[in-house]
Parts: sequence; structure tokens; C-alpha cells
Amino acid sequence: MLEPGGEPGTDLERALGAEATERRAGALRLAWGSAVAAHEADGVLAVVDGFLIGSSPRAEEVASAWRDEGTSLASRLRGAFTVVVWDEAAQSGMVACDHFSLRVCLMHGSEGGPLRFSTHLPALRRMLPSDPGPEPRVLVPWIAPQYLQTHMTMLAGVERVGGARLLELSGSRWSRRRYWKPAWRTPVEAPREDLVEMLRGELDRALAERLPEDVPAGTILSGGLDSSVVMAIAAGLEPRRRLSAYSTVFPDWPAADEAARIEATTDFLNVPAARFTVRPQGALRLAIEQLRDFGTVPGGPGGLVERPGVRQAAADGVRILLDGQGGDEVLGHSPYLLADRLRRGNLRGAGRLIRRTVPNLRRRTSLLHAAKVLLDFGVRPALPGRIAERNERASAPDWVTAAAAPALEQAQREWPWLQDGSVPRWWAHHSYLLSDHVEGSALGEHIWLRGAPFGIRSAAPLFDVGLVELVLTFPPEAMWSRPNRPLARAAVKGRLPDRVRMNPVKANIGPFYLDLMTGPDSAILRELLLDRTARVREFADGAWLERNLPRSPSLADPDWLTWTTVVWRLAMAECWLRWLEDPDFPDRMLARADLPEVEATRIA
Repeated sequence: MLEPGGEPGTDLERALGAEATERRAGALRLAWGSAVAAHEADGVLAVVDGFLIGSSPRAEEVASAWRDEGTSLASRLRGAFTVVVWDEAAQSGMVACDHFSLRVCLMHGSEGGPLRFSTHLPALRRMLPSDPGPEPRVLVPWIAPQYLQTHMTMLAGVERVGGARLLELSGSRWSRRRYWKPAWRTPVEAPREDLVEMLRGELDRALAERLPEDVPAGTILSGGLDSSVVMAIAAGLEPRRRLSAYSTVFPDWPAADEAARIEATTDFLNVPAARFTVRPQGALRLAIEQLRDFGTVPGGPGGLVERPGVRQAAADGVRILLDGQGGDEVLGHSPYLLADRLRRGNLRGAGRLIRRTVPNLRRRTSLLHAAKVLLDFGVRPALPGRIAERNERASAPDWVTAAAAPALEQAQREWPWLQDGSVPRWWAHHSYLLSDHVEGSALGEHIWLRGAPFGIRSAAPLFDVGLVELVLTFPPEAMWSRPNRPLARAAVKGRLPDRVRMNPVKANIGPFYLDLMTGPDSAILRELLLDRTARVREFADGAWLERNLPRSPSLADPDWLTWTTVVWRLAMAECWLRWLEDPDFPDRMLARADLPEVEATRIA
């Protein structure tokens, strides 16, 4: 199955480290690094990269469970994992990826041919018979910038195995299939207080399963609702866990600063807290470190904001890291309930939803906003499926070359979730957000890679199968309110101070990122992209780069947010393309004295 990737000693060591272990069995070759658990029972080898929780068999029990259950075992595994099982006597096995692609597994091969897979892109790259080129269908949407909607990666021919998917291995053959997807069930009919109790119970369980009683844990606490809910639930578990909170605050950027709410939460919960300020520099260095170590680049510079807290958590002995990632998807509502109201001719019901969404409808700007919401989430998606899918394709943005523009076609599908007309629009959208969208957004990779360099396990408690299946049975109206996330707010009543629990304002970190992109990092960003031989110019228009890179927009410029996002993505694409051409590129960049370092100051 896995063909040798070169000289067993030297090549394996370069790819996986000096403590790598290798097993060969006929056509199969497996190798793993020291951080991965491997156990063998009765001729069955099981390798677990990541972690298993809840009712899953423990890592040392997976081989025995395979004997009894075969590939059906995958459907009851929980956590963030890639699990590889190989039964040498039966010449069969599987590679299973967790439900949300939190511990990403990458693969290369076509059915019937050799298969290579790894959770580490540089290791997989070393195993390939030749270095593939970039994949335009990923790179062009990346710089557009748009979310991806497939398993593809930037490396041509290399894909993610996929969330809730497995590779079934049999002799010299293999195939890929899905082992789980959300299933439509009629929404439960229950009083609101019962829904709140059900949600609270699932949140309690999801946190308890991820927090062993004797393992120190920390939370990335932003001050927003989602991370505060996770912190409150974790702090309320019995017996009480060893918890700490880690935050970055922005005293010089008032729109982004949530210091008061962070302090209110940690004081209320009596949780030790570490708070930092960070200068707007060093994001490029962190991105290049990620490229060197993992062969990927981040979609935004947000890692800079979290890095001081993660580093301190590691110094404090924290081994499990919590956060509120996934709150939009799990705790929020689907706006496409509007379309379902219109499809049933319930104009009054649609009007009620609009009034819950857009305040002050007597103002002209609010009326215009309401009209746009009604059109985008009501009228257009209410059309029959085939008609709705015939929406005109958006034209390629100015910075994408005409030759590269066709690569956007697949990424520009506006409603990839609009496939099954037998379920309501709201449910189709919400279930998509809670499954395939997570992978396309690469959110799982970000969550995992944040703690990986420090040996910390990122637990992602809101991406929990039981929790996801529960919220998909809630009546959609119960999730739709102002302020948003009404059931989550109710679930932590008494567990969070009301100034945090009922706060309707979301912090705006955009101005900080603008200062970052026009600050000390900008000199090297410009150097990379204004180089006439820049590799990204195969996809990005050189004239646009030369016109837009020299300027430094301010908040008064209407395109400042687009400029910030696009320039970052272009620079990341350029760095990745140079790494593909020369694996030593990251090391040379990191050796430069003029590449700004992260500068953070602890203030509490």
C-alpha cells in the first residue's frame, strides 16, 4: 500500500525524526514518529495519531476492537484522530479520519494504484515518486480569497482523506468512503427551557470527555461569547478541573479590546489568568515556521494573537487547550430559514425573522439591509434547486489573471449544500456547516497546529458529534434571536456574569491586522510580491501587485479590509510556492535578521 519513499534510514529520519519507527508487511509500509501511539494485538497493528475520547476504545484497545468490528469501528470513534489499522493475516485494514478533519490525514493515489498517506505533508511529499506541482484549483481560490469546497490541497494530486471518511484497505486494493454524515430528523417539540437543559447537558459531557481530571488544561479566552461559554462550562465541571485562561488584549485598538469582559469572566469563575499585549509584527515569521514544520501556510495572521498565550500555557504545564472555535457553526442559526418560510408562503413568518435580525427598521439603511438579507437568504435560495444553482458566476477579482480565472469555477458554487431538496433549506445549510465546511475552511488544521509545536493537544470541544447531532434537531426558530446564540446564552445563565453572557457586540480585530500588514512585516511582504520573478504571478496580475503593494491603506480607505486579506493570502501563496521549489526556503527566511520577531508583553 505505502511504497517505500527512498533509503529507509536516511529518508525516514529526515521525514519523521530520529525516533521514527517503521513496519513493513508485504506491500504495506507504515512509519510513525515518537509522538504517535502504536499497539499490536494478535497480529493487528493499530496506530493512533491524535487522541480518542468518550466511549471510543482506548488507543491500546483499537487493534482488538478491529478484530470484532472491522471498518464499522470507525463510526464509534470520537476525538481528533487519524487511525490506521492493519491486519497482517487478513491483509486488510483501514485509515480513518475523525468526523471534522481536526487531525488531518493527507493522501496521494488513485483507486487501483499505489496509496501514500500521512498526517504530515513534508513526510508525504518525501514519499512521492516525483514532486508534483501546485494545484491551481486550490491556489486561485486561496488568493481570491474564497473557501474551498473539496478535499484538494495546494499540492497537485494530494488530498485530505476527509472528515468522517475512511480508506478501506484490502490486499493491494483500496477505496474511500464516508462513514458518518448528519441525518435529518424532525425537530424536537419541547419547551425552550428543555432545549436549554439538553444543550447544557451535551456541553457538560463534551467538555468532561476532553478534560481528564488530572491533566492541566487551559482556554484561549477572547472575551467573546463562544470562548466564554466553553470556559464557564469547563469551570463548572465536577470534580473541578485544573484550568487557566490565556488572552491577548488590545488597549491601543479599542474596537478589538475585550479586556474588561475577560477580567470579569476569570474573576467570576475564579480561574487563574494570563493576559498579554502584542505588537503588530511577527505574523510572517510564525507563518514561515509553520511552512517549515508542516508544509502549510495560515489563511490569516491570527496565529500571532494566540501565540503568547499558547507559549505561556506550555510553560505552565498545560497539556489540553480549549477554545470557542466552531461557535458560529454549532451555536448559531441558519439564515436560510427565511427561504423555507417563503417556500411555504409564510410571509408573516419571514417578516418576524427579519425583525429579529435587523434592528430599527424605520431607518433607511436598516431597510436596505433588510432587503438584502431577504434577497440573499430568502428569495434566491427559495427557488427550485436547479434554478437556484444557475446563478451567474461572480467575475474573477482584479488581482487574478485571466488565465487563472477558470480555476475559480468550482469554488464559486454559492450553495454547495443545496443538493437534497427533500430536507429544509435551513437544515441543509446548517448540517453542511457542521461537516464538510469545517474541512474546506481548514479550521481543523488551524486548531491542531496552534498547539502542536508545544506538545499541547487542542481539544476543540464544540466540534463534538453528539453536540452537533443534538443542535441539528433543535427547532430553527429557537436558534434565531437577537442577541444571537440565545440557547447558549441561556445555558450558562448563572455561570457567567451577565455583562459577558448578554453582550451583543462582537470585537473587531480588523484595525489591528491592518496595522500589522502595514507595519514592520510589510517590508518583506512587499519584497516577496514585488519581485518580478515572484512565483505567484502565474496566478496574480503583476500590474495589480505593482499598483497596490507600495501603498499602505488606512481605515479611511474603503478597500482596507480587502487589501489586508488579499495581500496576506498572496504572500502566503508566494512563500508556499517557493517552498515547493526549494524546501530550504523557510530556513533561509527565518535566518534573516530583518524578519520581525513576535513581541508580546504579559500584563497580568
